[in-house]
Amino acid sequence: MSLENIYANQVRGKSSGGSLLFSPNSLIERDPTILNLEKSIREKINQISPPETPAKTTEKIKTFSVEDAIKELIEMNKKPSN
Repeated sequence: MSLENIYANQVRGKSSGGSLLFSPNSLIERDPTILNLEKSIREKINQISPPETPAKTTEKIKTFSVEDAIKELIEMNKKPSN
């Protein structure tokens, strides 16, 4: 028997008291009052500050190499500063 099988059997066989609450097979019903409160808060937030739509940009991204960046820095240093 490999270590993987031993570990899988030991972990599968054990269960802790708190695991039932978070197991994917258990169904937890949420309080309708809390759901209504969340919904009303979400609506109020959207009234105060509606979700922003991202602005479409037409800018193009220019890529360059390290050598190009060094050359540009050298050119910038050659120019007299005011």
